[in-house]
Amino acid sequence: MSAGPHRTIDIDGHRVRLFPDATAVSLLSGSPKPDDIAASCLELAQRGLDLAAATGASAQSLPEAADQHIVWWRASTGAILRVVIARPLHVFVSAAGGVVDAHGHVQPLPSLPAATWNPSMRFFRLSQLADDVFEAYRNAFLALEAVLDATVSSGTATGEKAWLKFALRDVPRTYGLDLHRYLSHSKAVQDPVDQFMQEQWTARRCAVFHAKTTAKGSLLPGVPSDRRKVADALEPILRLVIDLNRAAFNAIFPGGGMTVDGFDMAIKNLLAHRYSIAVTSTTADCDSLTADQLSQSPHHVMAVSHLGRLDSVGREHGLLAEEDVSNLSLQEFSTVVSYTAVQPPLSPLTIHAPSGLLSCHRLPVVDLAGLDRLQVLIRWVLDNRQMPKSRFTL
Repeated sequence: MSAGPHRTIDIDGHRVRLFPDATAVSLLSGSPKPDDIAASCLELAQRGLDLAAATGASAQSLPEAADQHIVWWRASTGAILRVVIARPLHVFVSAAGGVVDAHGHVQPLPSLPAATWNPSMRFFRLSQLADDVFEAYRNAFLALEAVLDATVSSGTATGEKAWLKFALRDVPRTYGLDLHRYLSHSKAVQDPVDQFMQEQWTARRCAVFHAKTTAKGSLLPGVPSDRRKVADALEPILRLVIDLNRAAFNAIFPGGGMTVDGFDMAIKNLLAHRYSIAVTSTTADCDSLTADQLSQSPHHVMAVSHLGRLDSVGREHGLLAEEDVSNLSLQEFSTVVSYTAVQPPLSPLTIHAPSGLLSCHRLPVVDLAGLDRLQVLIRWVLDNRQMPKSRFTL
C-alpha cells in the first residue's frame, strides 16, 4: 500500500483512504468471509470515490480492482492476509477454410453472400468496446432492439414492452431460431418469450436502464453482485444478436475457442505437473523473469490446493496457496509467481511460458509483520478472444 499523502473519507463509520495510486478501506464489522469482505470494501471504495468527485476532486476509478487486490481479516486462528490475482487464459482459434476433394486437394469454401449493414451492428460494436459491463449490456440490448426492428413483421403491437414481446415471437421463429437457447433457465419452460421477458426485460433491462433507488430493483454499477447479475444476462443477449444478424444479414461473427470441459482439463493438466505458487522480493522484471532467476532469489514456495470452479458457468477456477507466516523465510514480498515444476505438454496455458513459469505479478511491498497466515488465490479465467467479450473492468 502506498505510504504517501492520502485523503480519508468516513462512510457510515467505515474509513476509506484514497491514495493517488490505490484505495484502502477499513471495515468496522461485517461478514468474516473473505469474498464478502472484499465486496463490501469495494463498494465502500466506490462510494468514497463518488464523494471525492462530488466535492471537488478529480474523478477516479478502480480499474481491475476485482482482478487484483489484497484483503485481510481477523479469524479465530489469527490475522489472515489474502492476495487475489485473476489470470486470464487467452484462447485464440485459427483454421484454414476449405474442403478436401476426392484427389486430396484442398478446395476453398464457396464464397458467402456479402453482409448487409443494419443499425444493430453499431450497438454491438460499442458493446464490445465497453470497459464497464453495464455499458456493454445497454448497448447489447439496444442492438437486440435494432435487429428486431429491422426484421419484424408489419402490424406490430404498440407500447415498448408489448412491441418487444411481439417481435420476440415473430422474428426468431421466422429465421428458425429457438428462443429456449437464449434463456438462463430453459428447462421446463412452456413459453420462452415470457421467460425471456422476465429474465431480461424485467430483471435486467429495466434495472440497468432505470435508477429509482435499489429498493425498487435497480442495479448499481460497481457493486460486485450487481455486476455478476448483468454479466450473466449479457451473454445470451449477445448470442441472440449474433444469430439474428447471421440469419437475416449474412453477418458472420468470429467464433470458436476452448470449451468449459476443455478448460477443466487444462487446469487438471497444470495440477498434474506440480503447479506451485511462490512469493519473492526479486527485482527482476516480471516480463523477463526466468526459472533460474526465481531460484536464485530469496523466495518461498507454497503448496497449492484446487478450489474448483468459482462461477456457475465453469469459466473460472481457483488455485489457493496458504501457509503459516512463521514457516515463511521472508519478512516481506512484492512479487507472486505461479509455475509448474515440470513443463507440461504444449497447451494454451503453457505455450508462451518460459521454463515452466506461467504468471508473474508485481505488487506493492507486503509486510508480513503482525500476520499469522498468508493466502494467495490465483483465479484462472477462461477468455475466448474470438467470442463476444465477457470480461470487463470496474
